[in-house]
Formats: sequence, C-alpha cells, structure tokens
Amino acid sequence: MKFLKFTFSFLMAAVVFAAAISVYGQKKKRPRKPTRPAQAVRSITGTISPSDEAALRRDIAMATAWSIVNKTYYDATFGGQDWEKIGTEFALRAQKAKTDDEVDDLIREMVGRLNKSHFGVLSGSFYRSIEAARKTLAAKEGRKVEPSDADAATDGGEGSLDLFNDDSNRKYGVGIDLRKIDGRLVIVSVAAGSSAAEAGVRPGFILDAINGVPLSEITASIAKAAPNVRHLERMLPLVIKSWILDRDYSLNVKVRCLDGNDTPKEFDLERRPLNGEIISFANGFPKQMFEYESRPLSDEIGYIRFNMFSYQLLGKFCDSLAAFKGKKALILDLRGNIGGLLPAMRGLAGMLEPKGTSLGTLSSRGESLDLLTDDKVKKFKGKLVILIDDQSRSASELFSAALQDKGRAVVIGVPTPGEALPSSTVRLETGSIMQFPIANFLRPSGTEIEGIGVTPDIEVRPDREQLLTGADKALERAAALINSAEFDALLKVREKLPATVSRIEKPEGAAPPPAVKAHTGDDNTAPPPAVETYTVDDKIKRGDPKEKTFTGDVVAPPPIFIPKKAKPEALVVQPAALAIVKKAAARIGDLSTIKTYTLNGSMIVRTATARVDYKYSFFRELPNKYSYSLVSDAVGTAHAGAIGSETFFDGNVSLMGKTVVKGDDPRVDFYQPLIEVLSPGYFVSLSTSGVYTEDGEQKVFVKGENAAGEEVLLTFNAKTGLPMKAVLNGFDVRFSNYKTEGQVTLPLSVEYKGAANILLLIDSISLNVPIDPAAFVKKESCFDKP
Repeated sequence: MKFLKFTFSFLMAAVVFAAAISVYGQKKKRPRKPTRPAQAVRSITGTISPSDEAALRRDIAMATAWSIVNKTYYDATFGGQDWEKIGTEFALRAQKAKTDDEVDDLIREMVGRLNKSHFGVLSGSFYRSIEAARKTLAAKEGRKVEPSDADAATDGGEGSLDLFNDDSNRKYGVGIDLRKIDGRLVIVSVAAGSSAAEAGVRPGFILDAINGVPLSEITASIAKAAPNVRHLERMLPLVIKSWILDRDYSLNVKVRCLDGNDTPKEFDLERRPLNGEIISFANGFPKQMFEYESRPLSDEIGYIRFNMFSYQLLGKFCDSLAAFKGKKALILDLRGNIGGLLPAMRGLAGMLEPKGTSLGTLSSRGESLDLLTDDKVKKFKGKLVILIDDQSRSASELFSAALQDKGRAVVIGVPTPGEALPSSTVRLETGSIMQFPIANFLRPSGTEIEGIGVTPDIEVRPDREQLLTGADKALERAAALINSAEFDALLKVREKLPATVSRIEKPEGAAPPPAVKAHTGDDNTAPPPAVETYTVDDKIKRGDPKEKTFTGDVVAPPPIFIPKKAKPEALVVQPAALAIVKKAAARIGDLSTIKTYTLNGSMIVRTATARVDYKYSFFRELPNKYSYSLVSDAVGTAHAGAIGSETFFDGNVSLMGKTVVKGDDPRVDFYQPLIEVLSPGYFVSLSTSGVYTEDGEQKVFVKGENAAGEEVLLTFNAKTGLPMKAVLNGFDVRFSNYKTEGQVTLPLSVEYKGAANILLLIDSISLNVPIDPAAFVKKESCFDKP
C-alpha cells in the first residue's frame, strides 16, 4: 500500500511548519455542533439579490469573523456570554451597513465583547489613511506620486496600499526611536552614526512635525480613519517610525523637534540604509524590518537588543554568544519588542535554559499544553538581565515572564501592556485583516499575563529629563545590578516558586477529544509517532490525558490510508479503461529512466487558519538518497533527508526525526503517484464511465482497484490523455501544467488535498544530472555546536 503515502514523509514537514505559526500544530480539534447565527449570511434568507455583491461580501465577512471565533476561541463559555445570540445581533446589524468600514467596525465591536487582546480588525481604511499620509509627505520630499494612487488612498477606494505590495529589500531611515511620554511622542534613542545624531537630534526631544505637517494632524487623520482600533495610541510610535519616517527610498525628510527648552528646531535629515532585514511574519500583514544589535558593554557584560522574535534571530543570537565567550553576564533589551513567533521564542530560550524547561502553559477549551524550550547545543549560562517597557508585547512578554519565574533572569523597566495571547490571522471578504487569539497562556508560576502584563523586579521609568541628559537609566541599573548582592537575592525569591505549571481542568460539559485510530500494522505504513509528554522535573506523569506538550513539532495524524476492501465482486479490467491508462503512460514516458532529479520552486501550505509560503528544493538520487529544503521567513527553515538508513535534519526549529523517511524508501519519490498508477499490472480491476465535461474541459473518469483492495479514482484530460487527478480513500492529488523534459512529460504543479492543502509549484527540473553530495549532508548551524 504505497500510493500517495510518500506525502507524509518529506511533505509532512511542510504541515509541521504551517501549523507552527498557529501555535498548536495539528492538535486535534474537538468537534462542535455546526451552528450559525440566524441570518448570518443574507443570501441564506433569500433577501439579497445575487447582483448585490458588495452587500453579500460584507455579510460573509461578518459570518466568517463570528465563525472563526466560535471555533477557535480558547474559552468555550465565551466568558459567560451567549455567542450565538451575539452573532445573530451583529449579523442583522451588518445587513444595514453601507460600507466595508462599517462592517469592520461592527466586527471590532463584536469581538470587543470578549474584552481580550489580540482581537482586532485592521481595515483597509486604516492602512489607506497611513498610505495617504505617506504619499502626502513623500510628495513634499520630491517623491513622485501618481495622482490616481493619491486619490484612491484618500477617497476610501482600494488604492495601491504600498505597505502590502512593497517588495523592496532595503529600508532607509534617520535613526530615531519614539515613545509616548506624557501624551507626546518623545525621541528615546538616536542611533550612533545616523543622520539624526550628526544633525544634533537628541534623546528627550519631542517630535513636533514632519515635512511641515504637524504631528498632531498626522496622528489625528490616522485615528479618524480607524476610530475603533484597539490601543491605537500605543501603536502610533511604531506607525510614525516604521511607516512614515522609515521608507523604501533615500530622499531627505524634514522634521521639527522641540528641544529641552521646548524651543522648535528644524532638521533636514538624510535617510540612510538601516541595519536589518525585511521579513514577513504572515500573509496579510505588511513586511517588517527586523533589527538586531549586539555589542560588549564591558569586559564582563554583553548587550543584545532586537525588536521582534523572528527566525533570523536565532542565528544572530548564537553568533553573539560565540562573540561573548567568556562574558559573565548578558543584558537582553526587549524594550519596544513587538513579539513575533513562539517557535523563535522557544529556540532563543533553548540557548539560555536547560533542555526541556517549561516556559508556561498554553490552554484551549479544556486542554493544556506545556510550552517547552527548543533545546540548542549552544548555551549561555551566565547571569541574565532583561529590559522591558510598555511597548514590549506578546512573545516578548511570555519570554520575560518565563525566565523571570524560573529564576533565570532579573527583569528591569516598565510593566508590559499584557497583550499576550497566541494568535493567528485571516483576511476577510472585505479585504481587512482580522487577528484572533487561539489560546490562553499561563506563565510557569501559574498566573496569567493577559490583561496584567509582566511586572519588573526593579521598576525604572524613562522620563524626558533623564533622556535629555543622554542617560539610559534602565541599562545603567542593569549593568550595576549584575555584580551586586541584590541580583542573587532577587533570583532566590524566584527559586521559591512552584516548579510545576498549573493544571487546567476540562470545563464542565466540554466534549472529550476525538479518539485516535489505531495503526493497522500494514508493513508499508510507518506508525504515527507516539505523543511524548514532558513537564518540569517530570512531576506530571507521562500519558496524562489532561496534559500535552507543545514543542513546535507536530504529531503526525493517524494513517488516513487504511485500505477499504472492495465488496466481493468479479474483478474485471475493461479494455477501454486500460487503454486510457496506457495512453497516459505513453504520454508521460518511461519514468524509470530517471536516476537523479532536482526540483526548485515554491510550496504553499494552507491549514484552517493559516497559509505559509516556502522556497522549496528537492533532490533525489536513486536508489537511496534524497533531501529537501524549505525556507520561510514566517515559519523557519528545514533541511532534511537520508542516505540509506542514515537520516538527518537541520534547521532553526525542531522537527521529529520520525518524519524523515529512509533514503531507500520509494515513497519519497516526487512522481511516485504517477509511477504507481501507470505501472503495468497495478490494477486488478478497472472500468470507465466515458467522457464528460467539467469546467469547460472534456475529461475521462476511470475507477480501479489495486491488489491491496484499495479503490483508486483517476481523472484524465480527454484531449491530451494526461492524468489530472488521483483519489485514494478520500485523499487526492492533482496534476497540471505539464512540461516535456527530455523523454518524459511531467507536471510542474502538484496539489495534495488532505488535513492541509499542499501546493507545489515547480519552476525548474533537472533530470539525470549529477547532484552535489553536499545536498545530502547535515548542515550544522551555530547553535548545533557548544
């Protein structure tokens, strides 16, 4: 029973990574009774004309938002509120909406009833308002602006939305960072060597105008376009710095600042290349600039600052640890850190904590999962201080809280905002981006962060007077603390906390998790990996159904390729059906002539709540070598494969080695489905119902049974004879975009439909060309070495 099972070998890694961005991986979801608020979608009631596409679009957006929260919100009781009643209320209100923005506001109001962070809708009008400000200011800088773009950005139309479409890999800026202090945007740092530093801009100055436009006017226009965006005031410093002052071009920008005496000063500042990488966290969000700084503070202390938890962080952090060899202490500056990816947070903790240390507990509808460090060989074991402020959010809060509770670090600064729910995103029919939480988080001490934040061990608040002196009191306090008795005393307080995380019991009335099907024992199918449970000090017993472990890895689902024995009937091979299969085999050519091949292209993986795009490469050298490479800013990298019985995996996140198939296993072959179904003698029964038309194409359907008793459904293009679709036990693979390479014709687009949709788009194929042996060798990263 080989057909298609190869997808759970090298392609399973793609599912792993897609799930990682949604925090839980492929954790089985508890089935819920399908529900829909009354009249959630107007077309169901028959009260909408099919031509009223705008109204239908808004109805679908509202229904989608309600449904996602209904399925994914971690509290099945919705805080004691009747979520179906709320859905009906807002569905009816949405029917009266005249614009997409009105519906976005209603969705914000609806999810606002739950009063939790990481719920929000970033509407097109919000981004368009920022875009309008960008275009207005850019025009004053001499940047050419197309009239149609500027008009669309201000009239509520689609506009160009360059925030989403910017493909540049370079950003330019003036080198300042902002915070809101006493209601005004204050410059809190000026980068050394920047144009701002050279011009005399100093920390403590107030940013008052950009290109002659008062800052109050800029912020008011943004706020007016998005009156219901949660915590907009807190977002403004990031918006002004990252999307208005920092741009994708190097033209100068004029700013007006108020100095220490509140005297206005004008500066004409050159935008210079910023140090950092442009990355994308997820589809639907603008690209971000990942910034990383590392330097020694003294012979004993190293300093590292980064603005988000991305996968690029792990390699840079490891290089810093190598450079800081011999340092006794490290200061991690998470002030202004916006959060990011939980697996990246786990990987970083894996270079600071012992193996298998709990970072806290993720909980969802009666289940709890222990969030463990992703262990790395490289370790820093010296003293650790973490700096935080009111701009440290999400993953930076989880990270700070975990290391604080474990007695690993002393935390200094300002309490964080308490926006710490793991979340995912979805693009609604209106084009807006909805963010929604999918879990709650408890720190190792058993307390929540959401709505509370992280309280520093030592509070040090920035103030304008201090900034004007050029001092960084929080950093100075951290450096002074490290060699004091106070440092050890603060850690001892943390050592008294409970070692285990709080257990979250199943809510009353919650449905039990679905049973996992037993492995059939078929010799051709590897059993699903066992679920392993680890907890702090092994104090939670293995196998406890109430506790699961999140490692960023995915437990492979139970085999879906369980043979379905056909009903006893005569096995007949119709000549007409066999002729169709033989024609397809002739059109494809003899695939057994391929001894080596290399594929390069992209892979798109879609799950229920996420889409992840990868750069993809696959190498195969018969009879016993293969490797694959997957690269994604949003989800990380992986390189894995085998030579004979020796398997390997390397990357910046962990995967279970059991997903790597031995190199002599034919299931890893990319074109194995074609090889099998077109092989002579594969079918013991074969029939066809003839030609039919679908989607404007003439197709031929063939039904067969193989020697294992499996039913196989095949669809061919009636004109070309080439295979279009193959289905086995409900799992199907689709082929398209064929291209002739040498003596064979192969599909460049292959889509697998199952628990996750996997679409492979091949740009280039190399057949029977020698492959560099390095493709089949594990590549050690910095953190793989002590």
